Amino acid sequence: MAHAEHIAIAKRWAFHRMQPNESPAPYTDRACRQMHASGDTLNSWGSHFPLVELVRRRGKVVGLLLNGDTWSGASGWGSTNTTSSHQAAVLQMAQDFEANLGLWFVTIPFTVLASSGIDERTVEFIDRSSETYEDVIEEFDAPPPSSYWSYETRALPGTNGWVNQRTGEWVQAGWSGSTYVHEPPGRPQYRSADYGAYRLEHDRWESEWQKIPRVEVSTGRKHLILNRRSRYELELYEREDGAVGYRYTWTRHWLAESLIRARVPYWGMFRCHTCTGTGIHPHVELVGEAVGPMSERFDARWERWNQGASWERDDWPDPGDRYVGGSRIEERCESCGGSRKTRQQRTRTAYFLSGFDHNEPRPSYFFTELPPDARPRTIAEAYEALKPATVRLAEDLGRTVLRQGDQFFIEMPGLDLRQLKKAGGVHVRRGDGLHHQQYQPDDAKDWQIPRFQRLVNEDCWLHGTTHEATEVVRLGQAHYVRGIVRHVPERRTPDHVRLNLGRQSWWLNVPNRTPVGV
Repeated sequence: MAHAEHIAIAKRWAFHRMQPNESPAPYTDRACRQMHASGDTLNSWGSHFPLVELVRRRGKVVGLLLNGDTWSGASGWGSTNTTSSHQAAVLQMAQDFEANLGLWFVTIPFTVLASSGIDERTVEFIDRSSETYEDVIEEFDAPPPSSYWSYETRALPGTNGWVNQRTGEWVQAGWSGSTYVHEPPGRPQYRSADYGAYRLEHDRWESEWQKIPRVEVSTGRKHLILNRRSRYELELYEREDGAVGYRYTWTRHWLAESLIRARVPYWGMFRCHTCTGTGIHPHVELVGEAVGPMSERFDARWERWNQGASWERDDWPDPGDRYVGGSRIEERCESCGGSRKTRQQRTRTAYFLSGFDHNEPRPSYFFTELPPDARPRTIAEAYEALKPATVRLAEDLGRTVLRQGDQFFIEMPGLDLRQLKKAGGVHVRRGDGLHHQQYQPDDAKDWQIPRFQRLVNEDCWLHGTTHEATEVVRLGQAHYVRGIVRHVPERRTPDHVRLNLGRQSWWLNVPNRTPVGV
């Protein structure tokens, strides 16, 4: 199926779901095995990979939420039927809807939403930046070892097509506009309800049309290809020093940064629904013979009786006379056991920022929840909401503020180690007290293996994260650092480049305001 047909299927599904009243489905699931519709979700090749989710407000479609994940599974039936091609078709559909209907679209990896506990149906769009495309040029002094030469070929005339045995009509296979002609028109479609008629029509069609296979010959021209995975062609160019170099250009697609609001579930201890917070069972009956609460001895016997134990002893209460002989007036609630609270799941509304860390040489993607008191309306306000008040005050005073990931560092000129120790600070160095073996990541490169096969000092880790500094002074809840700050996560490559703070000044380490443990 061609790219244009994928776009048409996605648009037909979206227009059908936008109708206020239920109307007949534009196609059945069997009619489109490649892009499978399930309510407000359009999937690729079944239900394992959702492509797009319609965002509604009060039942009306107000936007589209696109899946930013990539699928590395089977490629499907040809290069135009892969999940990546389905995603490209859905992106084109979303861009057309935004231009013609004014519907927003936001691209966020659905795996990120799932790990955050966000239900895609509760997402609301607040702000979004424009998606960008960047031309990346890679240059080499010599051809990489993975490169190879590929000879250009062409099809001989009169091959790669179909010929009609009765009329002599010729149909050439190939691209026709945006559609690839797999076969001439008139091929019968399979119908399971009328298989006999289908076979008769199919046999007549096969006897009328004959397939002429493609015959290729070399043109004598060859191209240097980077590798068999990317298939980028290397281009020869002359450098400034007169030598010949190799380079190729490819386009990188950067997702748009977005600010959303959604509902997420959480667990907590809340008032019991059964007893409404009294701890007493609501169906208890008062018994006149009872003189008060049970003693511990009778209370234990009562628990055994409630569990269904059957004892043929005279001193145990008769099951038929439950509230006679030592029973208590107030029976504990069965749901909370008298504690008046139970563990329940509830939902809350929070703001989330999907963006990139532009401090890195190659901006890295992140998705974070904003503080509960933040009510941003733009992406710039969302970034400012992540800054602690200490960092904003330091910036207003003109202090130097640096950042690595979610850790801020404020320069403290005039502060020395003697003053920190006199105030009760504990000084630790990265090379002292090595007691934790850090494991090598599964996808480590050769040059990274010695870096990860070493002992690390967890006392130099900052605020419980895997950011470590050369020297750290812990003064209460405050951390003062100097030297080099590194990111040393377990079993994976670092997300951030090293940050050199120097040895002259101490820096106050302040984490950002991302909620932790909510």
